[in-house]
Amino acid sequence: MDPADKEHADRVLDVCAKKVCRDAFSNARLQVTNQFMKTVKGLPVFHFRQYSDIYLTAEEYQQVKDIRDQVYSFTLRISELH
Repeated sequence: MDPADKEHADRVLDVCAKKVCRDAFSNARLQVTNQFMKTVKGLPVFHFRQYSDIYLTAEEYQQVKDIRDQVYSFTLRISELH
């Protein structure tokens, strides 16, 4: 392989990998934000990017984590009954 082609392929891979990671983190942030707005604030979520301008604090993220932990624990207990 021509070294110039390899360098170009590496640059393309780097750009694409950064975009994939950025999109994944953005997606995860929106999922948690939507969960917070729905479960903590009691607001409806009509579309995925509805609350994209909202950035949660560390405490608000923790509230969502606590809720998910409780749901997970409850689900495990139910599955043990079956």
